[in-house]
Amino acid sequence: TIHSRLRNYEGTSVIGWLEKMQAAIEAYAGRMVSMRDAAIDEESFEKLCTELTDKGFNMLRAEPLTTTDNAPPLAWALVAQRQ
Repeated sequence: TIHSRLRNYEGTSVIGWLEKMQAAIEAYAGRMVSMRDAAIDEESFEKLCTELTDKGFNMLRAEPLTTTDNAPPLAWALVAQRQ
């Protein structure tokens, strides 16, 4: 839209908008990388639960969070209390 109507915009406004979009995209990419790096699979989650139990924690909730019966987990719910 901007390109087809470029004459209707000031150059500094377009550059400013592009710079803001670049910063937003970089921030989004950083968040996605952080989430990917923090992600764990079922085996890792079960290992973590076992380690916590071995260290004296009582598992109050340890389960996957899903949207449907067959979908992979979106996240893991883990609530533990020291005994």
